Amino acid sequence: MNKTIHYEIVDQVGIFTIDNGKQNVMSTSMYEPFYQNLCAFLEDDEVKIGILRGSQGRSFCAGDDIKSLERAADLDPDYPMMIQCLNRTKPVIGAVKGWCLGQGLLHLLTLTDIRIATADAKFGFPEIQYGMGGASGATRLGYQIPQTLAMYLLLTGDYYSAQQAKDSFMINEIVDDEKLFPRAMEIARRIARHPLTGITMEMELYQVGMDMQRKQRHSLLRSLYKEHRTAFEKAAGGRKPIEFKPLQQAK
Repeated sequence: MNKTIHYEIVDQVGIFTIDNGKQNVMSTSMYEPFYQNLCAFLEDDEVKIGILRGSQGRSFCAGDDIKSLERAADLDPDYPMMIQCLNRTKPVIGAVKGWCLGQGLLHLLTLTDIRIATADAKFGFPEIQYGMGGASGATRLGYQIPQTLAMYLLLTGDYYSAQQAKDSFMINEIVDDEKLFPRAMEIARRIARHPLTGITMEMELYQVGMDMQRKQRHSLLRSLYKEHRTAFEKAAGGRKPIEFKPLQQAK
């Protein structure tokens, strides 16, 4: 049986496919190749966006492989932490079917920026029932959905249906099973039509700017705008982009 996350490139889209049994649990050995593939994805200027999905017909990810958990603490280097600390300047679309639980939610789903799910998708954190904490993923979930919803999931061990997840802004759309990957590819191709410089600028401004004060965000905006405008003009042979004027210096 394969125990990995496959990576392939189609139409400037990097596709990550979790492949480990019917429920696609994450074994300890899967984190290193996933990290290496993420690095390759981020470094390849021919790839503009990614999709993260479970292997065909299977769940997205039902959490960590319990049999390998005792070895997870001994990982050196700590690939799960390195994955979360990557400066991710390209967006990733999550395509979710079936179970999205535990570390599948806290470590994998929170790596995505746009999320499509099937009606049978279920989201939750059952580890609380066994006295296990969130292994730092809880804070990332709290950044992405309201605190009350995040704490309910983390503390009760209950599952959210796809509709509840959509109502909570955890996912964007619900589609039929056969439309899951095609819809993810449709959105990915739409984004991939844009210049990579614009995509990376939006990603960096959003992710880094969230932790900055107003003046710092404005300074970052001006710096990135100048950098990306220069890169655009060079790539376009001197043709200037549509004029954009940053806001005046914050008082």
